[in-house]
Amino acid sequence: MEAKEDQLRDWSSLLPEILNLIAKNLSEISDFVRFRAVCKAWRFSTPITDQPLQFPWIVYRHEEETGVIKAIDMFTGTIVYDIPTTEDYSIGDALYMVEDSGDILIVTQRYSDSERFDVYQLEANKSGSPCWVKVTNIGDRALFIGCSCSALILRANNFARIKSNSIYFFCNYNNDKCEIKRMDIATSAVEHLQDFFRRLPVWFVPNLYHL
Repeated sequence: MEAKEDQLRDWSSLLPEILNLIAKNLSEISDFVRFRAVCKAWRFSTPITDQPLQFPWIVYRHEEETGVIKAIDMFTGTIVYDIPTTEDYSIGDALYMVEDSGDILIVTQRYSDSERFDVYQLEANKSGSPCWVKVTNIGDRALFIGCSCSALILRANNFARIKSNSIYFFCNYNNDKCEIKRMDIATSAVEHLQDFFRRLPVWFVPNLYHL
């Protein structure tokens, strides 16, 4: 009789405080997603903005030919996700990945034209699988692309001289000289900012601990 009562128990009626406590102890982001998918009550009790703390994944491009990106658990070595590349990926294209407020962006720099960039955001398709969606507007954000596939992102409204929806990048790595340029993501128009007489520079955000 007791077993039958357990089978009929309404788990959706658990108190929101208990559901939230359980969600905060889920160590895998995939478990957090499944937890919210159980029913409306569980989903409303665990807002997407209140995700449990996560260890970083190891993310890398698995094959040059296909551009497939793999996400790996740093402790178990297991593959968490296979993320297909962008549909217009070509061999030799450089890929830069950045994260901001939960949004994961990938920037493709074309091998055939080093001043052409395309921006994609990681979304889920109808079947729930990860996919890249091309975007031409990233809001008030600005991307800074450096050498060795390094990248960072800043909020343009915090800086008077930074323009939003832009990519700042170096080009012409030769003869110990390069240029600093800006590309408008919406129009792909490129603006020359200044020459920079140093080889292989990187972007760096200073703070009092680093000075």
